[in-house]
Amino acid sequence: MNWFSARLSSIRWRLIASTVAIVVLGQLIMGLYQADQEAAQLREDARNNAMSLLKASVETLAVPLANRDLPTLDSAMARLAENQDPTSTAQSRSGPPTIPLLWISILNQEGQVVAHTDPAHYGEDWSGRPLVQQSSEQNKPVIREVDSSNGTRLQLAIPIESGLRWGTAVTEVSMVEVETEIEARRQRVLVQSLILGLSVTALLTVLMGLLVIQPLVRFSQAAKEIATGDLSARVHLDRPVQELKQMSDIFNEMADQIEGQTQLLAQQVATRTEELQEVNRALEEAVEQLREQARTDGLTGLFNHRRFQEALNIEIKRSLRHDQPLSVMMIDVDHFKTFNDTHGHPAGDEVLKGMAKVLRQSLRETDMVARYGGEEFSAIIVNTDTAGAEAAGQKVLNAVRSTAFPGEETSQPLGKVTVSIGIANLPQHAADSAALVEAADKALYAAKRAGRNQLAMAVPTDVST
Repeated sequence: MNWFSARLSSIRWRLIASTVAIVVLGQLIMGLYQADQEAAQLREDARNNAMSLLKASVETLAVPLANRDLPTLDSAMARLAENQDPTSTAQSRSGPPTIPLLWISILNQEGQVVAHTDPAHYGEDWSGRPLVQQSSEQNKPVIREVDSSNGTRLQLAIPIESGLRWGTAVTEVSMVEVETEIEARRQRVLVQSLILGLSVTALLTVLMGLLVIQPLVRFSQAAKEIATGDLSARVHLDRPVQELKQMSDIFNEMADQIEGQTQLLAQQVATRTEELQEVNRALEEAVEQLREQARTDGLTGLFNHRRFQEALNIEIKRSLRHDQPLSVMMIDVDHFKTFNDTHGHPAGDEVLKGMAKVLRQSLRETDMVARYGGEEFSAIIVNTDTAGAEAAGQKVLNAVRSTAFPGEETSQPLGKVTVSIGIANLPQHAADSAALVEAADKALYAAKRAGRNQLAMAVPTDVST
């Protein structure tokens, strides 16, 4: 009996020791799992924040980069350099770790630095750098992680677009503060897990008054399930003694707290994701507005010269593919300088805006009207031969003649604002966009020489061979 009692006592203490080890190990595993989840979220937030910050910093630079406006780019980089302190690692005690942009570089389409927060890098060729090459090939934002003597850093590259891709924005951010925060959180979670595990161990040791194998097995199974991610696992005892009932209640309460913390973390992740999505939507709207500004004339609201050229190339390819005619119309306001000199530029601007309205109303919705430059306008007349284009041009002439422009009677030779029009047709007068515009332009000047206030068609000598 004494041997049996000693054997039973030995088995009991072995079971107690095994139970203690399972509880502590399970709690540590859960702590490590939670710490890894938080670390992954912090790193993902850092990447998203850095990308959003870079987009916001260079979003307004698409137009100056497209126009090669280097003074504006340099001024923007100077402001960013003043507002950004790469050496700062200050962090709010209640907020997330800061993600400083160490520097920002703007590259043109050839991969050369045209603006940098550190002017010493101006003119460098970065086209051979893997990050720049990858961004150019994929035409989308690229993030890569690099190691340095100052710790892990992220390098980011995003396309700068305004209708077309005009260049690339590149930056580098330090992950030192993020990794420091991850390590601090990991240590806190492990310490808390160890303390909680030891507390449960002490309670189990006190309450373990007799050997109950099945409840201990259930405890072990529940701990393993929670450690592997099943946070809904609980301990349910059929006929528990008082001590094991208390221990199961404590275990389940601990599991409830862990599950609640995990759900709270998931809710915070969802909220943060929704906030980032809202920021991305706002950035996309801003990008679209900038694209619209880059292809629209600010005075008349018509498409600008660059958008006209892009559309003409597209329409020519479509016309050639489907064997359909295409006409181009060049329109110039007659004696516009005289009008400006007499009435001033504001009055001249009103004439240009009124002319844009007349052109839109006179031509079809399928035709594209653009301000070509100064007082000159252009139009793409799709699926239209020379006869149809001439009829459309005559309609424009008549509409302009019947439109009253304030001040025209005192400044214009005929007492009316009039226009001269030149028309060229594909394939009759040209075979590509440059030749087609040149033929229409020559026809326009022929109309001017013939006395203005009329239209002229391109002649066979205008055909590009």
